[in-house]
Amino acid sequence: MSFHKKVYEGYKELARTHARIVTIDGRQTPDEVFADVLKALKEKNCL
Repeated sequence: MSFHKKVYEGYKELARTHARIVTIDGRQTPDEVFADVLKALKEKNCL
């Protein structure tokens, strides 16, 4: 479990320090996750 926590913390740090990395709350419904992904892509001018 400590390995997974370290990986998780590493990704959180990357998201804090790199503007192109966006975190999406995967605990939402699939439709909500999809909507958040689309929103993030539009904000980054990827669509």
